Amino acid sequence: MERTIYITEDDLTNIRRALQDPEYNNLRNRPYIQQLNRELERAVICPSSAIPPDAITMDSRVVLLDLESGEEMDLTLVYPGKPQGTAAGEPVSVLAPIGIAMLGYRAGDVFAWETPGGVRQLKVKSVLYQPESAARDGQA
Repeated sequence: MERTIYITEDDLTNIRRALQDPEYNNLRNRPYIQQLNRELERAVICPSSAIPPDAITMDSRVVLLDLESGEEMDLTLVYPGKPQGTAAGEPVSVLAPIGIAMLGYRAGDVFAWETPGGVRQLKVKSVLYQPESAARDGQA
């Protein structure tokens, strides 16, 4: 059973805008764009003020745990083309397979990430930073 994923209205608009950019909307990215669109279609769309504080939104910094290897990854979900040095965690594009997989999940959720070596099960260990939550707390 698929878990519910959450996306802000602003993120949805900005992702769709980015997907129309010819730099990213090309044959090489087509399978990723199709996969991302499937995720967007099943997502619960929320205003920024109503997004759960532990949901992975754009520019969120998270710690993911690989349930097989025990490896932890500190990642920040970014828009395609965002400069690599701007995020605290390792930047990962929303067009990358792991970026598509993690978008919208919440702390405690487990999701599958398809890699060339097979499917890996990842758990959202924590959301270290989420821009919407930071804005509500006056930290943005």
